[in-house]
Amino acid sequence: MLLPFSHSRRASAVLAFFFLFLFLWHFDYIRDFRSEPQLPQSPPPNTKPAAAQAGLQSADLPADGVTGHPEDTPGAPRPPPQSPEDKPLTGGAASLIPSSGNLHPDGVPPTHDSVKIPIELTGTDNATLGFQTILAVSPEKSWRSEGLKAAAGRTNLSVVIPPQRKPTDLEINDFVSRSRSGNLNTGSAKAWLAHLQVIATAGNFTTALIMEDDSDWDIRIHEQARNISAALRKLTRTANPEPWGDNWDILWLGHCGEKMPFEEEKEPEQDDANSHFRERKRKEQNPFADDYITYYDETLPKVIGSYDPRMSDPKHLRWVQHATGPICTFAYAVNRASVGKMLAMQHGNEQAFDLWMHTRCRSHDLRCYSSNPEIFHHQQAAGQASSLVNEGKVIDEHRGNRTENIMFSARCNAERGDDDLVSCINWS
Repeated sequence: MLLPFSHSRRASAVLAFFFLFLFLWHFDYIRDFRSEPQLPQSPPPNTKPAAAQAGLQSADLPADGVTGHPEDTPGAPRPPPQSPEDKPLTGGAASLIPSSGNLHPDGVPPTHDSVKIPIELTGTDNATLGFQTILAVSPEKSWRSEGLKAAAGRTNLSVVIPPQRKPTDLEINDFVSRSRSGNLNTGSAKAWLAHLQVIATAGNFTTALIMEDDSDWDIRIHEQARNISAALRKLTRTANPEPWGDNWDILWLGHCGEKMPFEEEKEPEQDDANSHFRERKRKEQNPFADDYITYYDETLPKVIGSYDPRMSDPKHLRWVQHATGPICTFAYAVNRASVGKMLAMQHGNEQAFDLWMHTRCRSHDLRCYSSNPEIFHHQQAAGQASSLVNEGKVIDEHRGNRTENIMFSARCNAERGDDDLVSCINWS
């Protein structure tokens, strides 16, 4: 019986089919990973909150999602004490802050506990929301860091608490003396020094999200980050393939108030009256323009607390904008270049760290963008100090915990499933 093809012709046909299959598979792969995600333009039908991405396995993360605080692990080696002689800066407080010359060339500090992230998870769906790492400002173990662990575990986030040395009284007094106004108190100085230590550690990474250890977020944080990063890439016109691009110094994602990016008497233009997607961008690439992008966001609560009253009713619109004046540093992202800028600037000349960063953004010393409303806010716990600045103060008693501006708090829902969610926006 004669076959329709000779052996050599059959082999050539099989080989050609194989190369065609390989080409089509490669095309789909490139298209899937290089195409820009689309921002939501209208309310999706029949949506339910989803807390975690299906591809992330619990075995790939520590049990609570957080590494750090060596005292949590019996027998764990502690980092060697840092010698003031290793630091080029002068003054007692300066010994806490590593210089850029001490940053590890490979992007990983020697004391960092690596956490395995599945290679198939890319972009904002991974355990670090598309940044190279997430670092927490947490000088010591407290209710804040315990809640951070619970929230990270609930939402499949990997948070690292890097080694942080508590400042001595001499270092605190030295830092307080830098304040020109004389209004810098001990609590603010401690917060300053804690942030500066973690910022220096962040310089070991290409990008890092820094959060305070009382920070809280919605269980749908991956969805929120995905949309914000897409809007930011569009706003900054970046060609960088990384999820958040690189045309920025500060991404202010967690704050307690931010102005809307236009004057009160001027309403923004809308591209399409029937669309929930709006943007206003200058034709030229001006890094200090009042550009913004808005999109429909079902994760927003109905009422927002902000010092700009126009934000009180967000109408399910989230703004991604040039930062015009956020305050509170619940969470912010930096990159290796911006860390160098920040450490080279004068510190302590304002009353608080967040006001210093606020001023640097408004003066355009740093290129800052913000999410408005924020996606990170701090949790206020019953009878507990809510931040380093307030340590030691008498706190009013409350019946429960509260996280403002976050619809479904990861901390409040740490032990609850997606079908049993509660909101703790208001005091219970």
